[in-house]
Amino acid sequence: AHRREGPRQYGDDYFSLDEAWAMQETDLFTFKVGRWDNTDKNGDYFGGYIDGYLAGFLSTQPSENQLMFGFTPSDNMSAFVSLISKSENLDKGDIRAAFNFHNLAGISALKVQLAYRSNVFDVVYDSKADIKHNASMKANLPIVSNIVDIFAEAALMDMSDDMVIPVTGGFAIYTPVVDRILLEAEYVGNRHDHQEFYGIKNPKRVKDVLGALYLEKAFTSRFSLSAGIHSF
Repeated sequence: AHRREGPRQYGDDYFSLDEAWAMQETDLFTFKVGRWDNTDKNGDYFGGYIDGYLAGFLSTQPSENQLMFGFTPSDNMSAFVSLISKSENLDKGDIRAAFNFHNLAGISALKVQLAYRSNVFDVVYDSKADIKHNASMKANLPIVSNIVDIFAEAALMDMSDDMVIPVTGGFAIYTPVVDRILLEAEYVGNRHDHQEFYGIKNPKRVKDVLGALYLEKAFTSRFSLSAGIHSF
């Protein structure tokens, strides 16, 4: 995708490629190349920490240029490793790895993901680049099949002296009247100490525990309504 820098003049062309990819897969291997976003939150407002903190109603991470390799050695596990770059010259970039576990013995409905991401390839452009490491664990478990799920996620973000440990969890409820209801809460110890990290304008009014409610209703295959409310 190409974006013209500076103010746009009348008559200037503008083109943005938000998502485009090609994928080839077999029973064991997956190969995907292109541009897409990695947002895979269990909830709506909180979570998805592996790709950077982003909280918000229907929030998604920006699309990125990626080369992904996947491997499914068994019915219980799949692994995906991605090479990611936002740089025009591809001289800076991240590595992202995700390991998914499912159909586990004794708790077949439980889904667990362990993930890691780091901007290790930034040193190609700058040997003194600030390398950051994020790690997360997510879990999702149906309590009542097709009616109530419980989910949770915890992460170690920027594993250094400034490390932040967000934890979120909640319930997903499915009903005939409202298709999906999400009740979520997030805890960050001493949240007011991370003003720049969270973009908080008035940290004195922000609590360590925040909550959110999301509702979604589809009326046709092309028309749906959603609404959300959150504390801050």
